[in-house]
Amino acid sequence: MAPQEIEPDECAPAMVIVDNYSDEKFSVISLSVLTFPGLLRIVTWVLIGLDLVVHRAKLRTDPVEGIANDEFYVTTQNGNKVNDPQGLADRIEEFVTYCIPDGTHNPTVFQQGPIKVDNESDEAYTVLTLFVNQCNPRAQDLLIDVSSTLTAVGVGIVEADIGDETAADASENPCATQEWEFRVCNQVGSKLDYVQVSSLMYILSQVVLNGDNQMQQIPTFLGMNN
Repeated sequence: MAPQEIEPDECAPAMVIVDNYSDEKFSVISLSVLTFPGLLRIVTWVLIGLDLVVHRAKLRTDPVEGIANDEFYVTTQNGNKVNDPQGLADRIEEFVTYCIPDGTHNPTVFQQGPIKVDNESDEAYTVLTLFVNQCNPRAQDLLIDVSSTLTAVGVGIVEADIGDETAADASENPCATQEWEFRVCNQVGSKLDYVQVSSLMYILSQVVLNGDNQMQQIPTFLGMNN
């Protein structure tokens, strides 16, 4: 039997339970969801963004059904159990539940803040554009962080154009915003699909925005195929 797939205009719901009773020291997060690229990284970023510490994890994926059944043993930074288990469960569920849009209205251009993903402008590849403010304290290290993130989620860089003419004017405008453009593909050489784009945008938003705690649902649709 092949792993489950969701059809256009359907959602793959997640079941998340946060239990403060079964373990003496830790809050235990139990997650069951149809797996997708970047799932573990998304969960990790959510927990980090909420200032939680993961002490232990058990990760299992059913190779037949494609269902991830994961457990995370967490505490607050002070070593206490979480004080709002249901709130934490709802927060995680918000970011690991995804929907595939109706095939008659497939989004082709997505943007969240300084991150834009475009499946329309290039015939063969997905175009990823980052708008990088040079006053970002991590701007100098951002390229290696972005490259590592792309590699970690199985996205290959085919071509890249880093920086633009604003780099030459840095002395006059030290906070200039540069465009970093990447032509990328998935592991089989194709454009990224909706789920891959959603995962990538969320993870990159945490890297580019340096842990901004405004965890926003993504993506915003800028273009549609009719």
